[in-house]
Amino acid sequence: MLPTVPFVLLAAACFLRSSQRWHTWLVTHPVFGRHVADYLAGRGLRPRAKILALATLWASVLLSVLLVVPILAVDVVLVAVAAAVSIYLLRLPTATGGAGAASAPATAGLAT
Repeated sequence: MLPTVPFVLLAAACFLRSSQRWHTWLVTHPVFGRHVADYLAGRGLRPRAKILALATLWASVLLSVLLVVPILAVDVVLVAVAAAVSIYLLRLPTATGGAGAASAPATAGLAT
């Protein structure tokens, strides 16, 4: 189990540069669209998305370290990567759930 938020944001960044059609699909997606649009507009992530991403990240890393991976060096790398991702997510702005953020253009950040 992996947290989805970093991968969705990475997909948005890649699609922004490669395919406007796929990028538009992602930022207008019913589930991920508002999160990606908020991030691309510089509003960051909503508090619930941050909490879920961090909880899922650390749950999967701790389960891997404690139960799956028997190699200490790999465990150290897993914890270091999880710490770096956590710092990145915590440093992102926290978007508000107000109507302004929800009604913002879903194509914010599109390259022309």
